[in-house]
Amino acid sequence: MAAEWIEKLTGSFEDKKRWRHYKARKELLPTNYRTTIDGLERYFMYAGAIVKGDVMMAMFEGSSSI
Repeated sequence: MAAEWIEKLTGSFEDKKRWRHYKARKELLPTNYRTTIDGLERYFMYAGAIVKGDVMMAMFEGSSSI
């Protein structure tokens, strides 16, 4: 019951797990690749005006499966 209440306030636990998993995978990449990904993340968040986290995660997960 408490977990459902907390999830309603903070968002989906599954989305948070996906984000942590994505960040962990990004940390395994060489520095140059991480720097590039950080720049893309900033661009999409600020200049690209992507405000929904699930849209951005779908984009990044699709591109990081190479």
